[in-house]
Amino acid sequence: MKSTSRGCRQSGNVRFFILVFMHLVLFFPAFSVQAEQARTNGLVFIEFSQKGIDVEKARSYFDDMQRFLREELSLEPLKGSSLRVRKDGPDALPPVASDTLFRWREMLGRGKQYFKELKLEKGAEQHRELVDAPYHFMLGGKALDLVSEATLSYAFILFKTGDREESERLIARYVYLSGKSDVSDQAYPPDFVDFFLQALSKEYFVTVAVNSTPSRARVFLDDRVIGETPLVEKVKKPGLFTLSVRKDGYVEYVVSRFALPGDRLHLDLNLEIDEVSEIEGGVDAGDYEGVVKNLRKLNARMSVDAGLAVVLKGDVDSGSVDYILSAGEKEFEGEHFSIFRDMPRKGKRFALEDIQPLLEDELFLSILPDPGKARALGEGLKKKRLTQKWWFWAIVGAGAAGIVYAIVEGRDDKSGGAVNVEF
Repeated sequence: MKSTSRGCRQSGNVRFFILVFMHLVLFFPAFSVQAEQARTNGLVFIEFSQKGIDVEKARSYFDDMQRFLREELSLEPLKGSSLRVRKDGPDALPPVASDTLFRWREMLGRGKQYFKELKLEKGAEQHRELVDAPYHFMLGGKALDLVSEATLSYAFILFKTGDREESERLIARYVYLSGKSDVSDQAYPPDFVDFFLQALSKEYFVTVAVNSTPSRARVFLDDRVIGETPLVEKVKKPGLFTLSVRKDGYVEYVVSRFALPGDRLHLDLNLEIDEVSEIEGGVDAGDYEGVVKNLRKLNARMSVDAGLAVVLKGDVDSGSVDYILSAGEKEFEGEHFSIFRDMPRKGKRFALEDIQPLLEDELFLSILPDPGKARALGEGLKKKRLTQKWWFWAIVGAGAAGIVYAIVEGRDDKSGGAVNVEF
């Protein structure tokens, strides 16, 4: 038979709670998390890596670095790859809101009343917004029915006022929107019905006209090449168009427009130099002065505080990094740039040590919303204080816990500790 005294259980509980308390207190600095600051200042972030580097590892490194800039330094990175395209127009049209639909019904009702009173100009005013609606909204159901009806009514007004050519174009739009190729002779007089049927024999295209400076830029319609600038092309299918104008060394221009039968899309473009391509060429050639020059141009074009080109060199796990930084106002005066070359790095992922030179650079600090915070981070990395290392607190915690354990054990020994009695 074996018996254990109550003192043993109490001392064991005391030791357990002391160990837990010591680890919570001593490990807290290692796991403290700083709240994300408000995102403010802008930065163009351009990334490069030498050929042969693992693309997935390089992407992980650059993503981690951008996340640090955003979350810890409140510096919003604008990816350089997105600066090679300038977009104009929506990717999709918004739906019609219920209050807009209600207002359209009232306008169409007033327009019809003006027709009966032969007040054609006032009737036209009530229809113009509905006739232009396909350029601004995604139509369907009742909204499409209202707009189609207003388009045909407006064609009738133009017919009566003598604008036969525009009336024919609106009839073609009505047929496209409604899917109908007839008109009720009960709603419209016979002369307009005859005019409507004659208009159906004409085929209306969407005319695309594109000029660019410089010329000989390729023009894409929905990712299909249709020619080079200067260009005039007739397209049979109306709807939402996406036109892309591309030329090597220049920013791609992408425009989205909704077009109806008989419309003409006309673009006159002054293509912008693609500074990102110029920067890439400078990186490959080792011409960092040229890189700085083009970073300045990019900063001015995008109206951002700074541009940062990061070049990942050698093996991703243990290579080096070059930083080329340009900052200042839109109109640059003086030499506002910093270059750090062949900065060694360690580890498979981004670490604070990789950005240490930037955290100590006055030009970089000047573009931050909180330079003091970044400066403190840089100084801490330079001194390499042990108190900033998680393993330091792990060792201290383990050592302190061992000391407490030894003290408690010593007291148990002096007081007799647990008493075991065997029979």
